[in-house]
Amino acid sequence: VIKSMLGGEDGGATLVYAGLIFSFPGSTDQPWHMDGEALFPEQLRTDLPPYAFNVFIPLEDVTDELGPTEFIPGTHTYDRAEYINEELAQWTMIESRWTAAGNEKASMRMVLGSEEDQWMSKNSAISPILRQGEALIYDYRVCHRGTRNLSATKTRTMLYLMYARPWFKEHLNFGKKSLFDES
Repeated sequence: VIKSMLGGEDGGATLVYAGLIFSFPGSTDQPWHMDGEALFPEQLRTDLPPYAFNVFIPLEDVTDELGPTEFIPGTHTYDRAEYINEELAQWTMIESRWTAAGNEKASMRMVLGSEEDQWMSKNSAISPILRQGEALIYDYRVCHRGTRNLSATKTRTMLYLMYARPWFKEHLNFGKKSLFDES
């Protein structure tokens, strides 16, 4: 599936990263973010085919209580990404002021309250509920966030895989040194 989405057998796909994501009991919402960005945004203001995909595979059923990942569909496209990034920059300033004023670390949910539901509805945010072993594949550029884990005792554990076209080198999210490198 991944190979065909990244250009067929000839184009190929490379496993760039494999790891686990843990959402511990009581964890808060992640900030909205995109793992990747548009290629050549300064020179080419157009949509390009995908160059990388993320795959989430839950190791137990994901429920609303455990905090599913939320997505804003269409944000892999240039115009939609530009619009969402402008909106999120405004909310980030508000969150920073909230935190700087001595409040606990702010999240969009804390600052906006019920307005967040309106914002998410306006931007067509979705929260897929996944069963253990199901795979969710999404474009590396899609805006998303992990949501808070409301459970008092259960940790949400997700296998995370990143695949990319062979020429792509991940440079935004992971360091260059492996945990297994000697020195």
